Amino acid sequence: MAEADDSNHEGRVENVNRTENLLIYKVTDNPSWNLCVFFGLQHLLVAIGNTISVSLVVSHSICADETAKVQVLSNIMFSCGISTILQSLFGTRLPIYEGANSASIPVIVALMSLGRWECVAAATARPTVFGNSTDESLSSYSEDEEAPWIIRLRELQGCVMVASALHVVIGLFGVVGFMLRFIGPLTTVPMITLVALGLYDVINGLAAKEWGIALLSVFMVVFFAFYIGRFAVPLPSYSQDRKFYISKFYLFKLFPMVLAMLVVWLLCGILTWTGVLPTSEDSYGYYIRTDAYIAALIEAPVFYFPYPGRYGIPTVSSAGCTGACIAMLCVIIKDIGDYRAVASIVDEPPPPSHAFNRGIAVQGFSNLLGGAFGSPIPTVPYGQNHGLISMTKVKGVAG
Repeated sequence: MAEADDSNHEGRVENVNRTENLLIYKVTDNPSWNLCVFFGLQHLLVAIGNTISVSLVVSHSICADETAKVQVLSNIMFSCGISTILQSLFGTRLPIYEGANSASIPVIVALMSLGRWECVAAATARPTVFGNSTDESLSSYSEDEEAPWIIRLRELQGCVMVASALHVVIGLFGVVGFMLRFIGPLTTVPMITLVALGLYDVINGLAAKEWGIALLSVFMVVFFAFYIGRFAVPLPSYSQDRKFYISKFYLFKLFPMVLAMLVVWLLCGILTWTGVLPTSEDSYGYYIRTDAYIAALIEAPVFYFPYPGRYGIPTVSSAGCTGACIAMLCVIIKDIGDYRAVASIVDEPPPPSHAFNRGIAVQGFSNLLGGAFGSPIPTVPYGQNHGLISMTKVKGVAG
């Protein structure tokens, strides 16, 4: 095993295989802050598609208009960040990225399809509002009048918080440690597989807008990670001992997602600038234009900070809480499989029972906070990010 010579890296970087030239940051390693930014961005790019898709489905279910969708997505992303940080620091302490739980979508859709929650076209035609917000988009309602989507959002907040409280209790009282005796690969693998298959409609809906670009993105990721990932890029470096020297940096192995996104986005930008892509929204290929969603970017607020009580006191109902708690029990089984899978990927022994209990309790507490901050859906470990860890061999919690 040859040690990579780069003193600018704070963490220990190892070359575990001469033939593959795999650059590894172990769980206890701390890459330099500039690398951590790009490692984190890469994980975000992997997870952002599913998170946005879940947010759009939830927004449609609660009758949210275009401006409200921005707030819902912001609340969910904020909750994902809280859950990821707390899980990495106080939970299982494994490099796990927490994202929006797509398994909860059937529960939300079923709940919002009840008669009292059905969307009314006239009710969603106006912009959204709550309280004394100074947003221009919230100015169409009086202080005593609430937007319809806010009432529905409060209901989902309450369901998330109740299910999360039960999540915390299960973790604190060691129930998960007892369940480990009966939950093995034959239980977790089918559960995770069924959850993954549930994402087919989401993936198909996004890729169907332009299959050529979607397949090109997949090809570029595979090409960077597995074909040219073993080639090092010469990088000028400096250290007190060696002064200026040329070091080897495995750029393609470490950042396949970022590079693939840049290449594909640049191609789409060129096609947009040269007028190759259609300008009509009804034409096939329009949504790969780099300016297709420019209006949403311009209208979105520069800063948006969720806080507890923004939409009022969360409400609860027996139907919603029952469905949320059932979905939560399925999530716990999936979490157990995720914890074991990540531990195997990062070459660590399986977590002990107290680590499982702590991880479940922390995740429940994170979702409890997320619900209080306005998130209508709980978070779970994202399997696609586990795959990214295995692909890039960057296994540090900090990255």
